[in-house]
Amino acid sequence: MTSNAKLMMQEERLCGLQGDYHFSAGAVQWRPGESSKDIFDRGDHGMYQIKESGKNGILFCD
Repeated sequence: MTSNAKLMMQEERLCGLQGDYHFSAGAVQWRPGESSKDIFDRGDHGMYQIKESGKNGILFCD
């Protein structure tokens, strides 16, 4: 997990929220000519890849 994601989760705890947090994401960068559906599909695929390998991670998708 990136340090920014960890920091965001710590800040949420400081705001009074209780419990454990889990975060998984597929991060993508827009490619010229790519549709919003294509971007979403790549990110969604990355998120499920990271979930299958455990929790609390971010996969930067090509």
